[in-house]
Amino acid sequence: MVEDTSMKTVDNTHKYWFHRIDNLDIIPQIDKEKSIGSAKKKSLKIKKINPGDRLFLVTKRKNNIEFFGYTQVESVYVDDEPLFDYYESRRKLKLKGIKYFSKPVPTTNMAQYLEAENIKKSSAKFFGQEYNELSKEDFVRIRKKSNLVNYLPSYLEEFSKPLTDFMLDTIKIVYRMISHYETRKQMEIKSFLRILKKFFDAYEINKSMADIQEFYGRHAIELGFRHVPSRDPDKFVPLYLANGKQKNFTYIILE
Repeated sequence: MVEDTSMKTVDNTHKYWFHRIDNLDIIPQIDKEKSIGSAKKKSLKIKKINPGDRLFLVTKRKNNIEFFGYTQVESVYVDDEPLFDYYESRRKLKLKGIKYFSKPVPTTNMAQYLEAENIKKSSAKFFGQEYNELSKEDFVRIRKKSNLVNYLPSYLEEFSKPLTDFMLDTIKIVYRMISHYETRKQMEIKSFLRILKKFFDAYEINKSMADIQEFYGRHAIELGFRHVPSRDPDKFVPLYLANGKQKNFTYIILE
């Protein structure tokens, strides 16, 4: 692996891009290694990207093309070996770090508030490219659509099966521990989740309470615990039912 210094004499102006990732399984690897490339062996656009340039990360999730991350290019290097068995280009980009949108930003109807004419003509075609350049103004508009977090948000966990399995196993272990020592027959779900967060923090799984609640709600059926509703809206936790709809519950039964 050698640093590519050829671009240093080409253009010192920072540019703005997005990079679309069609292989969802490599997102945890990108998060860990902070490197990307091009799936095309002879990509022309990746040759135009230089250190200091900003990029959004985009993927197709549940039939929607969505922005999910923000990063900056730290350096450019050349490596003949494929990266993550996905990126075939010799030229690769080392990233300074990645921040993630707390909520994904869909490209649907994005042409309504972006200025670039090629986006207005065909946003599907524009965002269907692996790399495409954005104006600074449009980049800022997209950036303001969601808050940034420093960790993989829960809506991306489906791409990281080992982490999902570990979190589910931890929830089951915590439930068994509480059921063994707790004399009450039930406890508030929110209290249970606060205890759960302490375990995740100990394992260095950096998830907010909102993320943990969302994760728990999506996997409630799979966990198989019994839950009870109440009329107190301050204690509500929405859980997904078998039919895919959500219902508010308050207590978890300790058995």
